[in-house]
Amino acid sequence: TLSKFPSYSKPSLDLPLSPSKPKPTAQPTLTLLKVIAAKGATMRTSQHIDSSKVLCKIPQNEQVKLIEKVWMDPDDVDVVGIYRLKVVWKKKEGWISDRGRLKDEPYQIVEEV
Repeated sequence: TLSKFPSYSKPSLDLPLSPSKPKPTAQPTLTLLKVIAAKGATMRTSQHIDSSKVLCKIPQNEQVKLIEKVWMDPDDVDVVGIYRLKVVWKKKEGWISDRGRLKDEPYQIVEEV
């Protein structure tokens, strides 16, 4: 629901943050995300949306493996802060968003499986 993603604060998406140095005995955790947006998810080469190239479009209902997440503060009055998620899908690695960034068109893109 949209109430999970307030317009002016970080959403409470409970995904692991970018890992610090892992302990040698620690097993990596596998976090799977499901693309739920009807538009799918756009995978890009970088976490920076406006300066990166599109790699592919991930269709709705596909699952991706989360590698890293980074909070991106809004850089314009018409956008909200979002998480950029580094994911793997069908042997491709790139960045997607957790939700739409336009303030007037809020929608969730992924959810944890």
